[in-house]
Amino acid sequence: MYSYGAYNKGSETDYSVTEPVPGYDDGGVKGDVSGEAVVSGEAVVSGEARESDKKEADENGENEVKPTDPNVSEEPNYYYGYYYSTNRVCADIYDITDKTSPVFIASIGQDGYTVTSRMIGDTLYLVSQHYLYGGIDINNPNTFVPSVYTDDESALIAAEDITLCPVYDSMNYIIVSGIDTVKAEISSTAASLGSVTAVYANTENLYITGYNPEYITEGNTTVYTMKTLIQRYTLDGGKVDFAASGLVNGNVLNQFSMDEYKGYLRIVTTVDNYSYTYIESSGTGVAYNDTVSYSGGQSNSVYVLNKDLEVVGKIEGLADDERVYSVRFDGETGYFVTFRQVDPLFAVDLSDPTNPNILSALKIPGFSNYLHPYDDGLLFGLGMDADENGSVGYLKLSMFDVSNTADVSEIQKLVVDKVFYSEASYNHKAILIDSGKNIIAFPADNAYYVYSYDRNSGFELKKIISFGGNDEKNENYYWYYNGVRGLYIGDHMYIVMSGAKGY
Repeated sequence: MYSYGAYNKGSETDYSVTEPVPGYDDGGVKGDVSGEAVVSGEAVVSGEARESDKKEADENGENEVKPTDPNVSEEPNYYYGYYYSTNRVCADIYDITDKTSPVFIASIGQDGYTVTSRMIGDTLYLVSQHYLYGGIDINNPNTFVPSVYTDDESALIAAEDITLCPVYDSMNYIIVSGIDTVKAEISSTAASLGSVTAVYANTENLYITGYNPEYITEGNTTVYTMKTLIQRYTLDGGKVDFAASGLVNGNVLNQFSMDEYKGYLRIVTTVDNYSYTYIESSGTGVAYNDTVSYSGGQSNSVYVLNKDLEVVGKIEGLADDERVYSVRFDGETGYFVTFRQVDPLFAVDLSDPTNPNILSALKIPGFSNYLHPYDDGLLFGLGMDADENGSVGYLKLSMFDVSNTADVSEIQKLVVDKVFYSEASYNHKAILIDSGKNIIAFPADNAYYVYSYDRNSGFELKKIISFGGNDEKNENYYWYYNGVRGLYIGDHMYIVMSGAKGY
């Protein structure tokens, strides 16, 4: 969870939001504008959130299945949680006007498992991946056509709402629905065949990427290239329409590997490209004593695509034998980190979509798994320290000066001694960043760390909140792998963890 600015529509109380792109909210632990409720992935929880004392919130209602991605609407009367149930994902809608007694309104869902969700105004966009299990009976559409659900009623997705991309051959469905949370009904649904590796969205478009490997065989030699299929869906007040598809070389790391700016999609990929040749010992066919020779390697690319997902600009062959560890776009500039032994932080000029070019490449030990624009001319990085040989050490916080993109520099860094892991390195929902409140906070190992930042003195540790694990009983294991989230409501900060307890 992080904030690009306090959210306080219609209220004097501000609170943090999970907002990768201005204009929509990502799923995660939620506070609301009244300052009276916190919604976690475990249950609808309520309590007087303005109290700063340690307390256990009230849990309301029973869940047979676990919500995974809650959201709260702009006018805080609804709660949405997604769960698995017989290869189905549902959004449960509650009226939480009375925080002490949430009222169930409806359960709306679709086939598949949860990929992600996006909240724009009062519209919830739900994305799922649906696999076909069991045999297919061509006389029974229920065996090969996915359905949408409202409570106990179901309906097959209409044929005209399903797209087959010309470059992809798959029996897996991608399903995108727009849900009107005020009317508690599905506005529209669109589906296509394909897989999902990452989802990026803004207020007008939703982009979904999926693996699309290419194998070309000539004689005994096969050339393999990993490609990514990109699908674009338009979003308009709950209406979802498939708009375009296209291919680029490589695969994406996560949603931050993509960004739309002035009608162009920019994307950073890691490209695996190699060939292998079977050398037969005798006779024909591959036998146990045959040998296989491999050649090729790994590199990284930047692509710019138009609205039809046609490549109009590109840079290929960057950082051989390294892979992308993090990406962030900021207007006409893109930043990405690759790593093998040292951490090159690349700055890319994207002002001309047809002619992207590298501005600088800062090489420092270690790498950043997560990048976040912090303040004017500053870029925050969270990752790992490493020595000159590439041996990874402890968790590292970095602040980069990007005011001159041709000369990016690491102006401050802090290595967190004896801390090896933070979920925030791989899951943006686990980090809380707000430069206005001067907060950088995240879970690491069995504790929650809260830092502030000063341009002159650097990072300052404000608080460590330990979860009290017992090494002898291996209690650290529980907190090491389970989600811990931080948020603020007004002037108070709260830590929420499994079990719906607030600290």
